[in-house]
Amino acid sequence: MERPGTFPHALDPICPSPNLPYEVRVHTVPDGILGEDHFGGSPSWWTRAWCDRLDKAVLLADTAVAHRLRAPERPAGGDCGDLRAEVWMHSTTDRWGTLPERLHRADADPDRPVVPRLPYDTWLPGRPASTEPTPEPRWFQNEPTLPTYDLRVWSETDGWTTLGCFDGGRNSAGVAATLLRLGAGGPYTFAETWGPHHPDT
Repeated sequence: MERPGTFPHALDPICPSPNLPYEVRVHTVPDGILGEDHFGGSPSWWTRAWCDRLDKAVLLADTAVAHRLRAPERPAGGDCGDLRAEVWMHSTTDRWGTLPERLHRADADPDRPVVPRLPYDTWLPGRPASTEPTPEPRWFQNEPTLPTYDLRVWSETDGWTTLGCFDGGRNSAGVAATLLRLGAGGPYTFAETWGPHHPDT
């Protein structure tokens, strides 16, 4: 059996918005003895973000596996961390009858370095002021789980733009921002997270 395998676990989740057809899905292997934590941690696929454009989703997938978030502390044999990232395109018109299509796959190099980052609580000068929040996507009705955090990045050409809508709370968006190497040689110098702002705020 391949590890992490050719197919992600099941075909869930269903696309939550007609504005966000691209899903970034990551296969993660915990650092340490599997099942040791209170949650029974084990290798698994999970959705990191939903994006409105393919290039944004590919960027998030590639950066997810390009660096380690930190050096392994208790490796249980083999590599650990985010080992594979994929981009899937979902149908926004026939969500139940059309299976998603995998458009991109990126695998981690076992020798990848720890992600470079600025010292904690350090800010680069010249950060532009925040603008109004990005308008919330139009959600499909009766969706049980919706992305709650919006990661926005800044570039000189585009100003503030949304890179993706994130599942898993603010920590998930923050991890993605770290892996983008903000201010440490990555494609963006500044980022910010917004949320949660559904269903009515």
